[in-house]
Amino acid sequence: MDYSKKLSLGSPVSFVLYPIDEYTGETVTEGSVMLYFPYFCESPIYKPDGSIVFCNFDDGEYKINILSEKYFTEELSVQLPISKYMNLIIRKSLKPSPAYPFQAGATLVRLSVIDRNGYPIIGIPIRCEISNCDFSRAKTARSAIKKGDKDFYVSSITGKISVGDCYLLKMGDEIAEECDIAEQTGDNRYFLVSEPFQNEHSRGSSLIPVIKTRTDQRGML
Repeated sequence: MDYSKKLSLGSPVSFVLYPIDEYTGETVTEGSVMLYFPYFCESPIYKPDGSIVFCNFDDGEYKINILSEKYFTEELSVQLPISKYMNLIIRKSLKPSPAYPFQAGATLVRLSVIDRNGYPIIGIPIRCEISNCDFSRAKTARSAIKKGDKDFYVSSITGKISVGDCYLLKMGDEIAEECDIAEQTGDNRYFLVSEPFQNEHSRGSSLIPVIKTRTDQRGML
């Protein structure tokens, strides 16, 4: 999933892409991905911080394919702003493929999806979530989340929460709801989500990690 915000740069920069490793939450370094975009556009500039800068694009919609040996291929749709003085910053989360070099000691679950004839099924979406709230990543804090809110605070954080992460908000008999982290501010307890909440959630609701992936060309994940 991709997330964006506008930033005034006062330069010919059209937009800036930050590829994010979904596993580590860090920006992907140059050489890990390849980009395919309209042939008539200028080649992007790769910066030391992992950002990729695109310049001199006309306003309009563009399709960019992100390819890598260790991440699944992603297609990014970019709608440039009308104003020439507003530039777009995009953070695109990349999902690790079966070829991803996970660190030693990481707990992995490997699956193979095949049809009745034994042929691999490509691109099957898979969703996994932790069923026990005792293993939540954090708890919502400060106040209840209201329908229509796009931000929230957390406490009791047990791990890293990164842009692109997906969580299930859950408490007791309340309606559970998924949310995608769109932005983190300077306060590491305050987050914005990609879409407004559709339900209310009490203070102290658990953030349950949700993993979404898909099978590769061999039907593996």
